[in-house]
Amino acid sequence: MALDPLTTPPQFPPQPRQAKPRSQNGGCRRKNTHRLRRLPGAPPRHLAA
Repeated sequence: MALDPLTTPPQFPPQPRQAKPRSQNGGCRRKNTHRLRRLPGAPPRHLAA
């Protein structure tokens, strides 16, 4: 019964979940900044109200 994937609880701790949002947020922020900067004629976020 210990080998059933449905009955056995997940062995990994919630560490991978904590590492995911950090990397995703960093990537999204970098992508957004690069996109806004590369877009021609687009006002930056900090200037556009």
